[in-house]
Amino acid sequence: MIAGISLRRYDYADWYHERIEHQIEDFSQELEDDEDIVARVILNDGQQILATWFGFHNPNMLVIDGRDNAGNEVRVLAPHTNVQIIIRKVNRADQTERRRIGFQTRRNESEEP
Repeated sequence: MIAGISLRRYDYADWYHERIEHQIEDFSQELEDDEDIVARVILNDGQQILATWFGFHNPNMLVIDGRDNAGNEVRVLAPHTNVQIIIRKVNRADQTERRRIGFQTRRNESEEP
């Protein structure tokens, strides 16, 4: 920050990543005790990935780990402008395992890239 002006680039993937994290955290606040959150990423061909981790690589790539419909582990590399995410509440009893969604740790903005 220089003279009160943020040098942050809001067209970078880290900003989009941060927005995803905040949306999931906010949605989590509305959960009942027997509910959990599932985040699905919709790919261009219509396939959906059950997301377990979100990361980024500036300037514009999101990195998403998860599982496809066949249960295979996958890593999606996509431009941050081309990612659609569905966040849904589900009944915890219907889930075979408790799922956590992880996020890449962001460096302090004062650190050099």
